[in-house]
Amino acid sequence: LARLNHPGVAQVYDAGETDDGRLYVAVEFVDGNWITRYAEEHSLDWRSRIELMAQICEAVHAIHTTGVMHRDLKPANILVTEVAGVAKPKVIDFGASALVQPSQANLTEGPRLLGTVAYMAPEQLTRGERGDARVDVFALGVVAHELIAGRHPYGAPDAPLAELVRDLTEKALPELTKSLGADRRTLEAVLAKATAKATADRYASAQHLADDLRRVLARLPVDASTRSALGEVRSLCRRYPMTTLGGV
Repeated sequence: LARLNHPGVAQVYDAGETDDGRLYVAVEFVDGNWITRYAEEHSLDWRSRIELMAQICEAVHAIHTTGVMHRDLKPANILVTEVAGVAKPKVIDFGASALVQPSQANLTEGPRLLGTVAYMAPEQLTRGERGDARVDVFALGVVAHELIAGRHPYGAPDAPLAELVRDLTEKALPELTKSLGADRRTLEAVLAKATAKATADRYASAQHLADDLRRVLARLPVDASTRSALGEVRSLCRRYPMTTLGGV
């Protein structure tokens, strides 16, 4: 991470262990506000919120290219500062980060639950898996929904822990408000793909999520909608093979 120089990522200066055995990471100080609080305080419209989220997804993708996953993406770890009056988001806090491809030695450490439950992927919550870069994609989807809707999709942090875990592992994201200026259904499809319960159904990378968010802004067809439509066709074919055969 120290080799990474990206405007959307807090610069990592050093990491190691103190003489008394405590691990540390020295990171750039970012004087900013949580992304959700910044959006509310500045009454950002949906386009500005999606643009901020797309920038964060690109920053997270840059982190992944170093071979590291963040594992604790949440509004408190995404700060927004202003440069010449322009909002600039930055990812901070790599205390829970891990290698995307761990060494054989690391594989013997056993499962550990690191991060913030309200933004954890199902594979982390139910099986204690470290996962891969797509755990960050899931967290980005939850943060994006919270940023756009104005509240956490499952009521966190007030939700009871057991209820929160059940919602994250079983329930689909709630619908966005009908007054949203964007193509609501398209945006919902993008967020649904980012937070798919099955890892294989999610975006393969944070960059793919960023690309679809920018397509929403440009009112272009998104990858999520295409895959969703194909999935519905396949589902119909399985349920009604004789009826749909002529249309396949």
